[in-house]
Amino acid sequence: MNGLAKIYHGVENLIVEHVGTEKHNLEKFYNALDWVDFGLVVYIIARFAGWEPDLPWLDMMFYLTSLFTCSFAFVTSSMLRKRGWISKGRFIFRLFWWPIWIPFDLFLLVMTLVSLVRN
Repeated sequence: MNGLAKIYHGVENLIVEHVGTEKHNLEKFYNALDWVDFGLVVYIIARFAGWEPDLPWLDMMFYLTSLFTCSFAFVTSSMLRKRGWISKGRFIFRLFWWPIWIPFDLFLLVMTLVSLVRN
């Protein structure tokens, strides 16, 4: 099993352990992740639009939260699709959306760390 598969199964095990596998619980968790993701996207867009609080630790917290949210949402949507509880179209959209944000979050984290080290 490669590294990404280990991470995927680790996240899946956390979800199963703490959320469960019932449809209602997975959908509720999935929707909560959607709202958290929406808020994080708004924050990141605001940062690029010129809103610049001089709080790099806050940025790091938001970027890490976004990274974990995307990872958990990716796995949760896969779990829902395997069980046939979300449509194929919604699943494909999520497969497009979250994998874009994960590398972007990593990039932003690295840039924030570089900024912190320079100061």
